[in-house]
Amino acid sequence: MASLRSSMAFVLHVLVFCFLFHGSSAADQEQITKVCNRVPPKDFTFCNKTLFEDPRTPAATIQGLCTIASGLSIDLVRDTIDNIDGFLRNSTDPVINERLEYCRKNYASAYDDFYNAWKASLNNSFVDVVNSVRSGTSRGIDCLNGFRKRQFVETSPVAEMTYELVTFEGIIFSITQELLPSNGISEHGTSRGSLVGTHMIYILQTHTTLDGAKRTLQEIEGPPLLGLEE
Repeated sequence: MASLRSSMAFVLHVLVFCFLFHGSSAADQEQITKVCNRVPPKDFTFCNKTLFEDPRTPAATIQGLCTIASGLSIDLVRDTIDNIDGFLRNSTDPVINERLEYCRKNYASAYDDFYNAWKASLNNSFVDVVNSVRSGTSRGIDCLNGFRKRQFVETSPVAEMTYELVTFEGIIFSITQELLPSNGISEHGTSRGSLVGTHMIYILQTHTTLDGAKRTLQEIEGPPLLGLEE
């Protein structure tokens, strides 16, 4: 399974690299800064560093940036699955194992979601990108919530990776701001302004992201579940 995922990842990166050289103009520093300025301030440095340090960025159009960010999200989801597998091999607690199995199932589905987002970005179907990314991130958040509901006191062992996935969601949503119809409404009636980091904004209202994520989850007693409010 691991070798199959590695082979798929290699093919993905080769195809992405080829795609990035097919476009009208490359995304410059000003455009990347504009993208990162739309994510929450705490994640600006992560966004800027992630996009600028990727070797494919200099040749990428704004569409290419969307593909790069989607591909990096796939890598993160794959690494999270590998981590969950490692925890399952070493855990003897049946309750934790039950939640880890739930997380693994969710992240396997999230892998498909982000792969679909990656394919949609190649086809310039950016509403589909948004919908797939939103679905995949929700699955990660559901995994996190599984360790927090019903007064269960353990912290998800992949909590920090989940927060990083939410950060990637915000980056991808910010990029799609440049790619959705200029009138601000997609053909599916989705407001451009509503797309930027919906999950991330909710999280920032209650917790920090990335740095200290695990500490925050441990220190706050009975925090509200993360996710979209109805």
